[in-house]
Amino acid sequence: MNRIVLIALALVFANRGDAQSFSADPLSTRSVSGQFTASASKSMVPSRFASNDSISTDPGLLVISCERIKQSLYRKLDCKTSWQGRIQLHVHSARFAGEQPTILIENGLRGWAFRVELPDSIQEAGFVRTIVEALLMEIANRNANSHPAEVPMWLAEGLSQELIVFESATFSVPSELDRVNGLDVFRLDVSARRTNAVELAKDVLRNQSPMTLKRMNRK
Repeated sequence: MNRIVLIALALVFANRGDAQSFSADPLSTRSVSGQFTASASKSMVPSRFASNDSISTDPGLLVISCERIKQSLYRKLDCKTSWQGRIQLHVHSARFAGEQPTILIENGLRGWAFRVELPDSIQEAGFVRTIVEALLMEIANRNANSHPAEVPMWLAEGLSQELIVFESATFSVPSELDRVNGLDVFRLDVSARRTNAVELAKDVLRNQSPMTLKRMNRK
């Protein structure tokens, strides 16, 4: 799936704080680690393209999902370093069916930051892939100077699918939570067996040819 990655080399954070939102009347929430900020306009009307399969785009739930994806990805990569670049999500009403998220890279006084424009019709697999791509871009650009590094499509796609298949858990948080002792609680029961990744790959390749290097590096 092609992804348009826009690179804005502007000092956008010189005149605004990192945690500020992108709309005039925002609902904004920051994650527990401080890396993720999600915002949506109070007056945003859900699009007609949002469905029961779409994830909840409530900012408070989105940042929880982002942290869960990051923890799983860091375990997979055995990454023990702390984050440096902030990732800001802005939810908007989908303009057309199948609209894909857009990731923008911004170079500011505090280093690289990443902004994700997220339609309200996105499904969980697409959301996981987007956050994995943003996280990989943040890791790849920690030592970048004037020219940001890019992440190949196949890497973000492959890692996101591996997390979805082998983590055996959902990353999205439902909008309706149980209330226990004054706290919102999300219960998740997982019953699964360990899957052999090599055998799964062989099953896929038996039915279709592997991608060429040209296709894997196409944006």
